[in-house]
Amino acid sequence: MGTQMRKIFLPSAVVVLATLIVVSAWYFTLAGNSGYQQPGTVSETTSQPEKLVVEELRTRVELDDDNSKTKENESFDPFTPEYTIHNLDCQMFTGEGAASDVAIVTHQTAEGIVFAVIGESGELARGELDFRPNHVRIGRRGDGSVVYGFGDLRTHARGRRPQESPEPIQLYHDDFVIYESRKALDFDVAQDGSSFAVHEPSTSDVTRLVVRNLTAGTQVEHELNTKLTHKDRYSMAYTTDGTEVAFSPAQLYGRGFHWFYSGNGERARRIKVEGFRSALLTSSENGYFVERAYEAYTDESEKVWEVTRRRFLHSIGQSEALWSVLLSIKDFGSRLSVSENGKWLGLFASDYKVLDTETGETIFDFPYRRNPELQLARLAPILPTDATVTDIGKHSSMNFKGNHLIGFRVWGDSSSCHSELDDHYFNPKKRECIWDLRMRGVYKYFYDIYDMNTVAQDSSPAYTAEVFQESDCVRASARWKGLVDVDGELAFQPVPPIEAVVMP
Repeated sequence: MGTQMRKIFLPSAVVVLATLIVVSAWYFTLAGNSGYQQPGTVSETTSQPEKLVVEELRTRVELDDDNSKTKENESFDPFTPEYTIHNLDCQMFTGEGAASDVAIVTHQTAEGIVFAVIGESGELARGELDFRPNHVRIGRRGDGSVVYGFGDLRTHARGRRPQESPEPIQLYHDDFVIYESRKALDFDVAQDGSSFAVHEPSTSDVTRLVVRNLTAGTQVEHELNTKLTHKDRYSMAYTTDGTEVAFSPAQLYGRGFHWFYSGNGERARRIKVEGFRSALLTSSENGYFVERAYEAYTDESEKVWEVTRRRFLHSIGQSEALWSVLLSIKDFGSRLSVSENGKWLGLFASDYKVLDTETGETIFDFPYRRNPELQLARLAPILPTDATVTDIGKHSSMNFKGNHLIGFRVWGDSSSCHSELDDHYFNPKKRECIWDLRMRGVYKYFYDIYDMNTVAQDSSPAYTAEVFQESDCVRASARWKGLVDVDGELAFQPVPPIEAVVMP
């Protein structure tokens, strides 16, 4: 990084001088008003808030005049392994696909948000933000450089925010800012770092999608012909292959309109989905659909569903079924997911099913929400020898992460950490309480990972990995991604290939 690295911590003398100038200017501006005095001349009649401002300034000057404290602050590095790993106030975001070997770590300091881009060999870039990001995207180019972006957007906020509040984003290529805005609606970065897309307000009474191709050095702007607000439901993301940006302003289980925009501006395709219980479109040419097969069902508890893979033929405005299968599914949750390589389709229900996307054949079936005895039999290879049903814990989710099928289990009881005042997971006191339970070994999270290359309908997990949700910045294990200490420097270990994992 060298001279290109932006400095994170300003010298204390500059901070003090800037603070004195700003506060002094504020007081001189108000000096003509009868109730205000200049700094250092606070009278008995000065309001309490004014006294606090002056006292806070004096306190900062006294602290900054402490040479030992100044030297300590200047030499402090927030991205050392001992400060970062398992820090509950740290956040880590990891890439996918071509960027699966990259993570971004953020810390909040007195000066703002600092971040570092971390790869397998160590730190790749570093910088600072004037906002705390709630949306991060990462891409990695063939030459090893990283394209990444940060956003503080209402679409991704945990709570409601005023309509007029700013929504800043900044996108980088290594250490350099390549795009920034204070009023974006959403953005995404292609996993291979070839381009990025931003949904932003237009100069007219509509919104637009801006797609910048970094490889070709071109930019295309698509007018969306509608003015969207955050009261509308919509999503925006690159397709897995990175060739299209999918945009849908009315997406509920995939129903509604879908637009697909190419990065070269050659086409914009629209697909309308209706009449299905659930749909998942992976591109403008391929999609998966689920609907009730009313003529085939036997009773309400065990419904029969028709699952179809369809190809979209835009030249004639129609679609054709590549395959269609009937499945008996209980408590279908309308959730579909596809592995990153496009080989496997997952259906979330009481039994989690995985279909081969080429044939529609069911290749995996797990009793996700019922039959604990059968769950025990399937999980036995990764459990202690004398394990019982109570040792399984509770299944929380099951889904694809990249090309891995992951079952998420929670074991133990965290009820002692619940608060009637604030039971939100991100309540700091609750997170610290759960962390304490985990350190004492009475509460644990597990990822059960299945080898999809050799999976059968009754397969057991290839291995299990304990994960730490309280802190995003977790230490890597031999079987799961995370941060590692390499000769005192922070590095990132991606998910190892299943075939490379040493079995117990």
